[in-house]
Amino acid sequence: MSHFHQGHNVDDEGAAELIPVGEEDYAQSDDTPAGYEGDGRLMATRDGVLGKPNAELRAIWQQYYMDTSGSGNVLLSDHSLRRGLSGLTAAPVEEVAFTYEKGERLDVYDDKATCIDVAIHYITGADFAEVIRQENEGVMRGAPVKKSPTWKAATAGDLLKEIEATEELEFDFKDMTPHILQQRRNRQGKQAANNGAESKSKVNIKSERVHIVNADSPKQHFDLECLCIELHGNSLMNLIYNFRTLLLEKGTKARRNANEIIQILETMVEDARRLLSWSPIIGRIAHRLAIHKSTYTRYGCDNGKAFWTLATSRGIALTVKHSVSYLSELKASNSKLAFGSIKPKVMQIVVLLLSLLNDSDLKQLENMLEDQYQLKADRKSMELTIMKVLTLSSVGAPLFLSSLLSSFDGGRCDTQKFKEKSQRVIAWDSFVSAITREGWILPGSLIKKRLRDDKTSNTKEQSSWKVKWDEYTDTEIFNHLQYNGEKKEVNDIPPLKLQCKDFEIEEVLADFRDGKKYVVAFKDLEGITLASPGTYQLSDPESGEKKDLRVDTEDQFFELKDLWNSIRKLCVSVSEHAPRGEMQRSWKVGNALTRVKRSMLDGKARPARAPPTCSRIAGRRAKNTTTIETSASGQCQEIAVCWFLEGGKITKAEMLEGVLEDWNTLDKTVKELKSFSVSTRRKVAQGKDRVKGSQAATEETKLLDMLDRELERINQELLKMNEKRRQLSQEPDKDDEPIARVHFPNPVHYKQDMPWLCFRMNLDREGAGLEVWADLYKICEPPRWRASMGEVSIQHLNKRRTLGVVPLDPVPESQRKREITKHDKVLLLGGLVVVINRKERVVNYLKLTSLDIIKDDDESGRSEDESEDEKLNPMIKLL
Repeated sequence: MSHFHQGHNVDDEGAAELIPVGEEDYAQSDDTPAGYEGDGRLMATRDGVLGKPNAELRAIWQQYYMDTSGSGNVLLSDHSLRRGLSGLTAAPVEEVAFTYEKGERLDVYDDKATCIDVAIHYITGADFAEVIRQENEGVMRGAPVKKSPTWKAATAGDLLKEIEATEELEFDFKDMTPHILQQRRNRQGKQAANNGAESKSKVNIKSERVHIVNADSPKQHFDLECLCIELHGNSLMNLIYNFRTLLLEKGTKARRNANEIIQILETMVEDARRLLSWSPIIGRIAHRLAIHKSTYTRYGCDNGKAFWTLATSRGIALTVKHSVSYLSELKASNSKLAFGSIKPKVMQIVVLLLSLLNDSDLKQLENMLEDQYQLKADRKSMELTIMKVLTLSSVGAPLFLSSLLSSFDGGRCDTQKFKEKSQRVIAWDSFVSAITREGWILPGSLIKKRLRDDKTSNTKEQSSWKVKWDEYTDTEIFNHLQYNGEKKEVNDIPPLKLQCKDFEIEEVLADFRDGKKYVVAFKDLEGITLASPGTYQLSDPESGEKKDLRVDTEDQFFELKDLWNSIRKLCVSVSEHAPRGEMQRSWKVGNALTRVKRSMLDGKARPARAPPTCSRIAGRRAKNTTTIETSASGQCQEIAVCWFLEGGKITKAEMLEGVLEDWNTLDKTVKELKSFSVSTRRKVAQGKDRVKGSQAATEETKLLDMLDRELERINQELLKMNEKRRQLSQEPDKDDEPIARVHFPNPVHYKQDMPWLCFRMNLDREGAGLEVWADLYKICEPPRWRASMGEVSIQHLNKRRTLGVVPLDPVPESQRKREITKHDKVLLLGGLVVVINRKERVVNYLKLTSLDIIKDDDESGRSEDESEDEKLNPMIKLL
């Protein structure tokens, strides 16, 4: 019989701690109710564990291995390990119930209050490894996450209060209990109407009636339903707070110097970078449909004991609504040049916030977004806008495509339909045709997406103007998506690029918490931000001097877990629900004390009250310290300290609060065990052991002495832990982020006053040809390249002009001459240069960055006059 390793604790609902088990050992779950087979013990036999045959155990481990080693899952978190181990444990449940009045939990349970049914769709979002695991097992088909009864009841109680944002963007709490009860009465009809005595401000929440669901759960009627998405709390609140502060500036404050406003916006971009780094769920496309369809959406953090709401979809929508008046005042108080440099950054933040809204809240903003922001705000168009500005990823091409189609069409699209590449090619082709009918053009680059020549018959069968399916796993292909319609603001919003693969450069300048600037490799940026242990190299931007940045990790208060294990064993030993018969093979002290207690009870039924147990405590705590080398001798300066609980980032205050709660839990259990020892010793001394006599009493007294000595040892260790916690609480707080700001390079594809050439387009009946009405130019001279920028001379009839172009993707210098050649023809479609060959097949797309100014109305800049279309060339059909 193999042994489990001590220390792997299972904190999910329905899971007990695994401690070494064998033929002579057992472990006890602290949540097992009385009457559980084996009196709540976890039994190991030659045939398996917990009554599960070895064949079933092998199946559990096989499924666990598949879950944790799937495509793209390169990280194995503590949570993943616990989840696998939980399949080998008992499923003890200790339900809890609370009474809430006006949204506040009462100390006394009122069984006369109405008990409501609650559904929580919980999505883990701050643990990258867990996010990947969810995608690997199937977002829709996977079982809902497991949470403890206390977590479910506490989280459901928090949902009774709606967070409302006032006109001043202050947050207020509104009790939703009357509304929830009224909905319940309406749903139940006459049966509920007869119950006129029920309270309108008081409800009961029982953990067994709080259901953790997912998108694939059977549809049921609940009194309260909510989507709870875990995000990194500090990053989210910093972003919203800074945006709110900016929007509330009125009058002279709103007339800041443009450079000051840009600095604030750069800070918000840094907030966004941290939010995306610490909350990977925002960048995962698989959960987009769940966000759309939710009617009640909350974002917050999970401290392991409950989900605490920090923002709601409705509150975020009101924040976006206020940004309109702020932009209007900015436009009136700044020059065109200054406003042009401010607006794109504001719009990036607006789109990021819009990505958090559900359908109903987005609908409330639709008119405002279209009238004031000039953004198409129906769900399909908004989803394409989000894909253009944010990078949304998935673990594989089938999941990416099914999630993409689900978010665009608004209905679930099963991943199983796209197992074969041929199926994905057909679905992608239909999708590109669908967005083209809506007025969107999806361009692709020569270097990544197509061939320069058209020699193969296979290429000729496909529509050359369509970007071909290339097993995409993220939305980077949408970076240059263009909309040709009345609401064209989306074309001026640059993608929010925050990763090294988004830029041609390999290094970036960053401000660190020591007050200095350093050049850091882009590939190291995320590791430093996430405080991942390791050594990273920095360099001085002026002298080039190299310095090491180190991130070291250290376990914190791990002794509490050791003490917990010791106390758990003692709890098992003195449990009043001791095993009988063959189940008695355990620690000697357990056998002896059990016999004493049975004899004391004169064979009467065992007490109904719960046995002494030790509640679960928090998992692994860690302190990650970031230091920068300050001298050649190896001296270092500490610049940041980051705290973690089970791999998730927490604040120092949260860590100390959790330690105190765990300490109180252990201290309370030790006192209960001491009380047991005193009472048992008194009964033994009084000669109540009528069965065994004085010899047995002496033996049991010795065992009680051993118990007292162990309790004293544990108590002394607890005192040391409490003193350590007290000293840590008095230490000054330090920054938990080593980087203050990253200086991202300006995008080469977006700048102020980008040219726009009017055109019309239409998809033919078959959906294969694109009919366009636009001027057709020919290349007069070989293009001239300076770095990534190209200069092209073109001619239309007797008019010549010069274009500035940029490839859509980085191109090596040796291959730039293939981007556009002297013998090509080009169509100017809005902000795109479409390169076509003699057969009117598209061979490349380029971004138009500049255009010489000619005083002809039909060819000057951003004219949007519909009469322009009459001056365009006859229709050209792109095949």
